[in-house]
Amino acid sequence: MEKKGKFIVLEGGEGSGKSTCIEALRERLPLIFGTHACLFTREPGGTPAGEVIRRILMAKYLDLRSMQPLTELMLFCAARAEHVETVINPALQNGTHVVCDRFDASTIAYQIDGPERKDMWGNFQTLNALAIGHRKVFHQWMGGPHPDMYIILDVDPWVGLERTKEAKGEDTTRFDEKEMAFHVRVRESFLHFAQIHSGCTTVIDAGMAQEDVVKEVFDIVLSVIDS
Repeated sequence: MEKKGKFIVLEGGEGSGKSTCIEALRERLPLIFGTHACLFTREPGGTPAGEVIRRILMAKYLDLRSMQPLTELMLFCAARAEHVETVINPALQNGTHVVCDRFDASTIAYQIDGPERKDMWGNFQTLNALAIGHRKVFHQWMGGPHPDMYIILDVDPWVGLERTKEAKGEDTTRFDEKEMAFHVRVRESFLHFAQIHSGCTTVIDAGMAQEDVVKEVFDIVLSVIDS
């Protein structure tokens, strides 16, 4: 039986350097493991339907202030359901390693903790479990792919947003333009997630020089794939 692929997720606030790290992985990993050994994807997105949902959720030109929190959460989870079912799970079962730009830790940070919607926690647990393909067994959600490693790039929100402004210019998303307090809570959420899930989460100081951050991420990914 073919060995399952490893599932690695990069998480972090705005300007944490996820895109830079993923591009470096995209260049280097095929040289080590072969052209088709690794799949790179993102959330929301990763599928035709997911990319349509992404455009809706990220767009600044749409007035989404009146969108209900549950509607937003359901859209993120709908994109994840399509992503897991048609891309992530088949790749892992085929022995392909999957590197994903954001997953469920981002949903907790941006849809629950950032906007201070603790009342959405129960909805998140149910919707996320269904999206990942879990089934309820003896009152616990089980099954479905779970990341082998979450790599959280931690950066001071003030620094991260300045980087975002320099990199994107006018091409920012509506999440980039949230108030600073929102981004502070997002950072705290990621760090709290890392504490709770310490067995499968590594936090990297993304305030370091870019090449040092990339090297740390690369070394962690190699160790996970080789384990």
